This record gives sequence, structure tokens and C-alpha cells, in this order.
Amino acid sequence: MKNILVSILAVTTSYFLLSTSCFSDSFKILGTRPLSMGGAYVAIGEDALTQYWNPAGLGIGRDVDIQIPVSVKLEATGDILGSADRLSDIADQFDKISQAQKTGKAISLDQLSAFANGIKELDNLNDPSKGVLVDVAAGANVRVSHFAFAINNFTSFGTDPSIDIKNLGLGAGSFSSTLSPKIKKAALPTESFEGVDLGDIINDFNADYKASTGQDIFATPSDPAIASSADTLSAGILGDINTTLKDLGIDTTIDPAINLGGISIEQALANAIVNAASDPTIAAELGTEVLTPAQIADYTKQINDAWPLVKSIIESNLGVNSSYAKNTSNLTVRGASVFEASLGYGRPCPYVQSTAVLGGILKGLYVGGNLKYMKGYVGYAKAQVLSDDEVDPFDDLTDNQEISNRLGLDLGLLLKKERLLIFRKAQFGLLMRNINSPSFDQPAEAVADGEGSKYSVKPQIRGGVAVWPFNWWTISSDLDLTKNSTPLPGYDSRLWGLGNEFNLVNSEWFNLALRFGLMKNLAESSSKLAYTGGFGLTLAHFAIDFGGAMSTDSVEIEDGTEVPAAGAATVTISFDF
Repeated sequence: MKNILVSILAVTTSYFLLSTSCFSDSFKILGTRPLSMGGAYVAIGEDALTQYWNPAGLGIGRDVDIQIPVSVKLEATGDILGSADRLSDIADQFDKISQAQKTGKAISLDQLSAFANGIKELDNLNDPSKGVLVDVAAGANVRVSHFAFAINNFTSFGTDPSIDIKNLGLGAGSFSSTLSPKIKKAALPTESFEGVDLGDIINDFNADYKASTGQDIFATPSDPAIASSADTLSAGILGDINTTLKDLGIDTTIDPAINLGGISIEQALANAIVNAASDPTIAAELGTEVLTPAQIADYTKQINDAWPLVKSIIESNLGVNSSYAKNTSNLTVRGASVFEASLGYGRPCPYVQSTAVLGGILKGLYVGGNLKYMKGYVGYAKAQVLSDDEVDPFDDLTDNQEISNRLGLDLGLLLKKERLLIFRKAQFGLLMRNINSPSFDQPAEAVADGEGSKYSVKPQIRGGVAVWPFNWWTISSDLDLTKNSTPLPGYDSRLWGLGNEFNLVNSEWFNLALRFGLMKNLAESSSKLAYTGGFGLTLAHFAIDFGGAMSTDSVEIEDGTEVPAAGAATVTISFDF
């Protein structure tokens, strides 16, 4: 019987350790002490939260403990804030481009660069890893000796932008009356526009430039660096003068009365664009700043880098009305709020607590489990941001809900060793959460959009180790052994954490604990390391803990202000008897 039990434990553990290709929802960091320690708590095996982190820890000690944790996490993924910031930086240029489009005027080199870069950044927003994730967790956890009962709620949702970069007409025409009211306020249905005219940079400004410099605006620049940029433009974007630019709606017609002196139209336009950019008089007339040769070279490179994408979009849309009225840009919000009422139990593993079994290597092994009633609220909304009269996907998310009930099962293993190597104590933990893979019904809107009929909560496997060099110092580390999914289809989660706790004052009636750690999502290279930290204050039987986390990655959003790409905050009130 002993050998059979040991074999079952070994096979089960090996199965979950090796099943690293499983996919599930991201692991939730519940509790202030765990978050402050880098989310490394599977092997700690203390207090009421051990029921969530590893129910096997309930087998250690006979305390009575009550904890009420609340936590909020916000994460901007895939450099989406950076994309938004870069689009914001060129927003002023788009206003000028729009005005040129309406009046049939020329645009400057930096404005042409802004257009090409804007298309590139909008296309980057379609990266499925870009979005915003929000996690909220709260509950009440009660431990009495080897048993525990908890009521927790885990809410997660993600916003996923999808940008239609094909329907961005720049040519002549009229704004459609089918546009949303918000667009109509900026452009009435009867308003017409003539389209950008690059040829006007020669037609309108040649006389002024010649009066100022003594040469035609389309002549070869005297500065070799600027002339090189002109050649690059001529061979690149302007090389498509009779095809791509025409299809984009950009006019390149030059007044026949102007003698180009044998220079090709492509080269003449390229020379005129860079000459205008470097001349204070013409730059001012175009509503832009004069550029240095280095800036001209940089803008030229930006245009050339983005142009293949712009060209491919145009070529795929030949013969198609690509107006804003047909734009299908949308914002999709996916999420679930899962209520869990769980009963947990932990105990020493029978039959392995003596040296007669495997030489005593499993002595100190504890096992535990949770049986959970789970009520899932699954929401889904997709807002067509340029065609819907009202764009409020979060209202739609609550309206488009499906509610269903399931049972869940967690299992945990914890091995406790006294006086291991140089450590006073060491513990090794393994958590197998939602091993029965409960799934909840999806809203009809999600099914219609191809999201599938079920919102699956697949098994999560997480391992951890904790050591105590001294009774006042704890070091712990956790790692997800499964690669877990998130509400963003292109963004996965596999968390690693490392944490420390120092009990600076440790007496029976007063305790002051300082905690800090590191956390990293190993599944995504774009996700940077996060710092975690916090403190806890205990007075007799009452304790309050504060903690937080902040990504090392930051982005400038406005006027030099930088914000972290991800952050979390948590507070826990507890009573220990």
C-alpha cells in the first residue's frame, strides 16, 4: 500500500511538472504579503492565504487566522503606451495634413514623414500582444487549524484595439453622411476636400524660393547631404509617382509653364521637398520649422522605412472605396469575474513520514486540497469606434454577460525540511490549481465573433521554494510551470518571482515586517522586470499589510511625465489567534 501511494504521488507530480504546454488564465497574486515578496508564496505554508497558494500548508500548525485581502493590478502590454505616445507626438502634423487635404495644398517633408509613421504606428497597434489588462482580487479567508474556508472573487478583463489602416482615404471627395456623430462634429457631411497636392510645392513656392536663393526650388541642393536625401526620396516614395501616390489620392501635377530643365518629375519633386525643408522662408509658408541636413536625412529614412507598408496597403485596396465611412477599427473587451467559495484541508502525507520509505526523503511531506464552488460571469464587447453612435464597450461588457456555475479542484504538495544545508528551515511547494479544467459559458456575441462557446479555466501548475537563513529572514521564489493565457489573445503569462521578508521587530505582541522582491513574466519578452515591496504591522492579534509592484519599464506620456507600464497595489487586514 505504501509503495502504491508513493508511486501515485510520483506519477502525478511528474505529469504536472512535465505538462508545461498547458494553457490557462494567468495566475492571480492574492494577498499583500505574497505580492510584496514578488508573488513567491507557494512554499511559505503560513496563515489563511495558504489555502489559495498551497492547501498542503494547512497541514502545518494549528492557528486560527482571518485575512481580508484586496488587490488591483493594471498592465499596459506590448508597448501600447509607447505607440500611443508616438502617435500623440505627430498629432499636430496630422492637423496640418488634414488642412492641406481639404484645400488641395502641398505638405512638407516632416508632415509626409508623420503620415507614413502614423500608418506604421497604427499598424503596430494591431499586434495581438498590445492592449491593457486589469486584474482585481478581493475576498475573505478563514483558517482554523488544518481546515480553511474562503470566499474570493477574481475579476480579469483585457482591452484589445484593432485598427483598420486600409480605409484612410487621403484623396479628393466628400465626407460620408454615415460617419458617427463625433466625426460629423469635426466635418459636416456636405464638406468637400480637394486632396493633397505635392506638385504645389513647385507650383506655389518656386517663385519665392528663387527670389530668396537665386535658384529654382526643384534644382539639385547645393549641400551634398541634402542632395543625398533628395536622391533617396526620388528612388523611394516618389519613384511610385504614377502608381502608388496617385492611388493614394496625392496629386503630383506640375504647371507645364515651369521648365524643369530635363529633370524628371520624381527628382524635381524630391529636390523641391528637401529644399523647402531647409529654407526658412518656404518652411514658414508651409507652417513648419526649418530642418537641418541631419533632420532631413532622418525624416527621409523614416519615410523610406514606413513606405513599403503604406504601399502594400494601397495596392491591396486598388479600386476600392477606402473612405473613413468603411473603417472597421474596433476595441474589443474580454473578461470574466469568477466567484469562488472554497473549502480546504491539509495534513501530513500518510505512509511516508518514516525513514523506511525512500530513506526518509519524503519525511515532512504534506498534502492538501480545495473543493470550490465557482460562479463565472463572462463578458464580451466589441465597439466599432468609427461607426457606432455610442462607443462605450465597458457598458456593453456588463450587458453582454453569460453566467454559469461549475466546481473546481486544487491540489497541493509541500515538503518541509529542518536544518537543510546552511538554512534553519527549507520548504518546497507544488500547487496544481483548477486541475479539473472548469469552463464557463461565453456570451452569444463572443460566440458569433468566433471566440468559442466556452471560457476555459485550464490547469495552472506553480512550484516554489522558501528558505529561512534565520528566524527573522525569509527568502522565497516561485515559477509558473504552465504557460498561461490572458484576456488578450496574443499575450501569455508565465510568472517568476523572488522575494524577501525581514521581521525587523518580532515579539509576541508587536511585529514590523519589511518585504521586497522581483517579478517577471517569462512568456513575453516585451514584459519587463517589476519591483515589488511592502510592509506589515502587527499589534497583538490585529495586522494590516500594504504592498505594491511597479514595472521597470516606463513611457513618457505628456510633458516629460513618465509612468510605469504596469503597476499593482494591495492591502490586507487580518486577525490572528
